[in-house]
Amino acid sequence: MKLDEGELKKHLMSIRGIGEWTAEMIMLFVLVKENVFSWNDVALKRG
Repeated sequence: MKLDEGELKKHLMSIRGIGEWTAEMIMLFVLVKENVFSWNDVALKRG
């Protein structure tokens, strides 16, 4: 099954305990999706 980034993020977030940030980090580090950026990351906002 192939999903685009939006569908994949929505699918990951449907799992209990996985929110937007976690889904984005899974996509970035586990699935090596290089075009994912977490706009709501608190560390990036403070930096």
